[in-house]
Amino acid sequence: MVKKTGQNGQEQMALASEKALRLLKVRPHTVFELSTKLKRAGFDKGTIEAVVADLAYQDYLNDQRFAEAF
Repeated sequence: MVKKTGQNGQEQMALASEKALRLLKVRPHTVFELSTKLKRAGFDKGTIEAVVADLAYQDYLNDQRFAEAF
């Protein structure tokens, strides 16, 4: 579990974003894959949804582009 006593929502968002970006550096992921990996890392649903939405908005995460590439 990632969440530790004293961590607020902003800290959780920062940690989840860092984890997501590390995963995306290795290879592209679908929204489902990335969400699943963040969940396994212990992040809560709200944090995951916010991080995924932000990454999609910034075009780091794009299921259509993933499908076209593979």
